[in-house]
Order: sequence, then C-alpha cells, then structure tokens
Amino acid sequence: MKLKKIASLALAGLMAVSMLAGCGDNSSNGNGTVVEPGTSSSIVSAFNDEQNSNNDVKVTVTADSTLSADLAKAVKQVGYRGNDTSNEVAEQLYKLNGVEQGVASNVASAFAAKNNTTDGKSVTKLFVVYVGSNNAWTEEAAVMSFAKAFDEHVAAKLPETSYEKGNTQVGGKYYDYSYTGTVAMTSVKSGEGNTEYYAAFTVTQTAAEKKLEA
Repeated sequence: MKLKKIASLALAGLMAVSMLAGCGDNSSNGNGTVVEPGTSSSIVSAFNDEQNSNNDVKVTVTADSTLSADLAKAVKQVGYRGNDTSNEVAEQLYKLNGVEQGVASNVASAFAAKNNTTDGKSVTKLFVVYVGSNNAWTEEAAVMSFAKAFDEHVAAKLPETSYEKGNTQVGGKYYDYSYTGTVAMTSVKSGEGNTEYYAAFTVTQTAAEKKLEA
C-alpha cells in the first residue's frame, strides 16, 4: 500500500506546549529526549465534544491502546527536533501498522462519496498532526488545538450521503455514510525541557446502500 504524504492540521500560529502530565511509562530514545504517551480520556472527550453540531456528520471517536503504543514508538524513533516532523512520524507509524494515510488538506477527496459505493464497505485513513516547541502551551491547550483542528479540517468536510437532488433518480441507489474514529497523543521532551506533541487519529467511513423511493 503506497504511503501518502501527510499535511499537518495544527492551526497556524500554534507554538509549543509545556511538559505533558499524562499517564504511561516514559522512555528515552537515547539522544536526550523522553517520549511519554498522553492521557487518552482527555483527547477522546475533546475530539467528540468539539465537533460542531452543524456538521453534516458526527464522528464517534474512541481510544485505541495499540495506536497509542505505535505512536509512542514512532515518535521515539524520530526524536525531538524542535520543528514539525509529522511526516517522518507518519512514515514510522505506517511501518508499524500499515494503515493507509490520508492527506489532511484533502479530506473531502479521501472520503468522497463517489469513492465508496459498496454496501457495508468501510474505508479507513490515518492522520498525524503536531504542536510544539517552546513551553508556551499547557497539555490542555494542546489537546484543544488538536480537537478544534479535527473538527474544522476533518469532521466538517465529511459527506453524509451520495444522494444528489435532481441527479439521483427514483428507484436508483445511493449511499449514506456513518463515521467512527480513534485517537492517541504522545509528547516528546528535549534534554533542555522543551516539549512537542503529536496526535494520531483514524477516521473510518462505512457505507449503507439506500434506494430512492417515489
């Protein structure tokens, strides 16, 4: 499966965050940086709660311990750089889980209705996003920046149906879509005490075939 390039969803102007106080075991990658998994409950709640009620669809997001462990391994491999290395983290993550990765700037195309026209078919994409690196942000602020970016750049752009008024004919098929997702967050701390955050999340689109009645 061909790896696609990842575009960061971090909002413009977001800089660094303070040391993550989440749970989990710390681990060093041997070059002076420490990787620490985040608290899954806070980011899961934020991803669910921050979705705008005016969106066409709701993505039901849950925690994923495997994704969390894989993200920590990927971030540990890349280490602290002091800049956005989400593409490199995504490449390492792909080696671990093989999940096809979406382009954050092109979510509408990745989940376009015309691409999923099989009843019961599910399509999953994975995204990696970043916030860092000068201790200006708390963990809570990092979580909220990820959640708001998820709403604006992903959830708000997902299609609800392939039905097209005037084009879908009576007796013709169309597809409604439901969505689920998973999310994990990890921090990496430099020897000087600066911290960067990475979040990885999946979105799964499932199609349900419908027939337009008269």
